[in-house]
Amino acid sequence: MWRSANHDGRGAERTPETGLGSPPAGRHDRNAEYASRMLDAQQDANPRGSDMRNGATAASATDLGGVHIRGAATEHRTVSRVMSIIEAVSASGPHGLTLGALTDAVDVPKSSVHGLAKGLVVLGYLLEEDGRFVTGPALPLLMPAVTDTWRQRVVTEQLTALRDKWNETAMTGFLVGDSVVYVQSVESSHTLRAAVPLNTRVQLWPASSGKCLLAAMSDKRLENYFGRIGVDGDERAEAMEELVQVKEQGFALNLGGTAVGMFGVASAIAVPHKPVTQTIAVTGPEVRLSGQLEELAVDVHAAAQVIARSS
Repeated sequence: MWRSANHDGRGAERTPETGLGSPPAGRHDRNAEYASRMLDAQQDANPRGSDMRNGATAASATDLGGVHIRGAATEHRTVSRVMSIIEAVSASGPHGLTLGALTDAVDVPKSSVHGLAKGLVVLGYLLEEDGRFVTGPALPLLMPAVTDTWRQRVVTEQLTALRDKWNETAMTGFLVGDSVVYVQSVESSHTLRAAVPLNTRVQLWPASSGKCLLAAMSDKRLENYFGRIGVDGDERAEAMEELVQVKEQGFALNLGGTAVGMFGVASAIAVPHKPVTQTIAVTGPEVRLSGQLEELAVDVHAAAQVIARSS
């Protein structure tokens, strides 16, 4: 039995992780930030020299509940800062925090907060909107049980309805950094079918779900993205033109772009006044639905609209 490895039939790819962003700065600011990072690195390497919550100290061996542990757990400065940033933004509600407010909330140098927060944006754990940091779509993936029960029921109903009508694998995914992460799927009953790897980062382009998410981005963000993955010249111009069409028609197609003979049809779940971060899609062998993809696209788009109205 052959099963495609993911949406549009290709094995999951982990996109290269980018470095933490930093703002344009003068030489003095850059030197100060560099010095701060060097100090952080030294204190990370030697936690005895850093502040430790609850007076934690290192030990060579400790017995806890009958389990012998070599080296008691101690605070790691960078980990603590990252988690403090996430906790502060989560507690701020839908309006989020400016960089200045976030710096005050976590009591960490502004240059360090900026770099860490930008890194969390790249990974999808935070979003930056109008100069404020808010929680991102990747954060719920850390706590899958904390979801909107009603909305989840609607998503499951729509995925099942698409699978039942077309007997191809249906799935929903979220934008996470430069990737799409599929969190739920309902598989086809065919022996030859697409199998979607859940909670795994998959490259946005040229997957149909990825195209829907890219179509909702600004031109500047698209240019930066295509630059990072090496899509240039005529290929980039054609991609940008296709994304304009995707945005206008409300769905995206991928015919053999990631695996020969496989198709993907997706639509963005566009909730009014919110950024587009979720899609619904159907994928499988192209030969089975040749000539019916436009009809399938209409159904996928309709399912996306039902889910959006439930949000």
